[in-house]
Amino acid sequence: MLGGFLDVLAKLRLGVIDPADVEAVRGKRLETFNHPDADAHALPSYAANLLTGQPNGTASEIHAVTTQDVHEVAVEAASAALLQVPARRSADWAGFAPAPMWSGGTVTGQRLPSWEDSQTALIIGDQGVSLDTPNGTVTVLYNECAAMLSRPDGGRRLVGLDGMSVNLEPTLFYPDVRAWAYLDSRVPPQVVVPLPARAAQDVPRPEPQGTPVPGVTSPTAYPTGPASPARPPEKKPSVLEKITLVILAVVTAVLVCAGGLSTLGVASGDGGPTDAGVWFVVGAVWCLAAIVALPLIVLARRAFRRNGP
Repeated sequence: MLGGFLDVLAKLRLGVIDPADVEAVRGKRLETFNHPDADAHALPSYAANLLTGQPNGTASEIHAVTTQDVHEVAVEAASAALLQVPARRSADWAGFAPAPMWSGGTVTGQRLPSWEDSQTALIIGDQGVSLDTPNGTVTVLYNECAAMLSRPDGGRRLVGLDGMSVNLEPTLFYPDVRAWAYLDSRVPPQVVVPLPARAAQDVPRPEPQGTPVPGVTSPTAYPTGPASPARPPEKKPSVLEKITLVILAVVTAVLVCAGGLSTLGVASGDGGPTDAGVWFVVGAVWCLAAIVALPLIVLARRAFRRNGP
């Protein structure tokens, strides 16, 4: 896809343009002006043109486009356009040089260390701001700042005329109210773009990845104590436990019934003397019922806790 796009651009730049292709594109573009809802569909582009100071296109302009116009635009695009290529691909073979990822210099000023990595810091100086990382530095100078996006919570984003940008989040760097106030005072007010407040969950939070800054602690980045271990999930009763519970319940019920019936039988006798051995048997039945009922109660309570809220 990248190669095909660059081949088309190269042909247009060299002037290899088929007039029939221009007419086909012209016809497609003119169809939008004849649509019943053309004005409604054009509102987004009209709004964008109003914000950027661009004129709105007209049907007469589309009719006036020639192959020479297409050639001139292709020449300008090939020499000044910024080409975005897929990951791990390049277009140096087509004459495109990689765009710089880092700035050529770093400003001097107050250094605010990152909560996430001691090797990363934000520098707010008299001439601009720099984000100093182990991989490189990004700098935006105040007099070359195209825009500064400003959030009520202190979040800032400075965009330079060279396309470089620096994000400044008070939650990600060592806080200093005076440094933020100084930054706001140095940026030209005409390039400040106020943005609405963010929800609390949208405010960036530190995620420690490197070495914490010695002597600096952050309650949001580094907890004061170890996290409480998660409570392991309790296992559900096994089939064996369920079978044991049923057997104990049946045996307990039988022993309780036997103890109750024997007690009533002895107590409702003809009033003669009762052999002590008979009462011993009755007591033994009740003791056996109690012994069997004890593990039944333990298993039943455990099962209730597992199935409970």
